Amino acid sequence: MDRAVVVAALPKSARRLFDAIEQVAGDQSVARISFLDFQCVHGLGRLTVTRWMPLLRDLGLVEIEIGPQRSNLYRLSRRWAKVDEATAKATLVKMRGGRSAP
Repeated sequence: MDRAVVVAALPKSARRLFDAIEQVAGDQSVARISFLDFQCVHGLGRLTVTRWMPLLRDLGLVEIEIGPQRSNLYRLSRRWAKVDEATAKATLVKMRGGRSAP
């Protein structure tokens, strides 16, 4: 599965969350971001982060490492390449509360 297809299938809020992580990571594959950074710098609320971060993890887009001083370490991952389309769709439906994409 192509990474662009996986990212395009994300709900808008999850895509904004992933974009924020990519922006902070820049040329690196690692980003250290706190909830306060997500909120103040990227305009993403705690609910958005806590709701959609598990989806990004389950689809293999990021790996999460609990960091010191209330900031977590997010690694951009290549695990998404191993996720087949059926699994990705099932994960998306589960995260949307049983509703499929519009």
